[in-house]
Amino acid sequence: MNTGPDANDDTDKASLYWHYYSDAARRNDQAAASKYLDQLLVQNPVSLDIVPSLVVALRDRGMNQQARTCSLAPTTITIASSPLTRDSAHAMNAVAWLCAECNEHNDQALKLAESAVQADPLNGGILDTLAEFTGA
Repeated sequence: MNTGPDANDDTDKASLYWHYYSDAARRNDQAAASKYLDQLLVQNPVSLDIVPSLVVALRDRGMNQQARTCSLAPTTITIASSPLTRDSAHAMNAVAWLCAECNEHNDQALKLAESAVQADPLNGGILDTLAEFTGA
């Protein structure tokens, strides 16, 4: 039986908890799923791979406030305060896309997407993210 990540494991705990949550949810083991979801929230994962699915899982469980605050705002603020370069444009774009996928923090994300376009105006992926917000 899977008991979850070892407290001494150096591996990214958020990724492990997400794996265990996903497995429990697939098995329809609500108690285990809730346990791992709670542990994920304690970890406060800032992972572009985990957060969109985590937000959906939280919403499905009626945990809308947790979904809204799930690592998006601090990440957005940190990246928004970075110097505007082509490298930061990709980071800004990633966070803006994440916000679009989660339908959260759209005002901040639009500003990030616009800044990203200023830094790298010919990048199709960045333009696509901006279009997600502007409907273009």
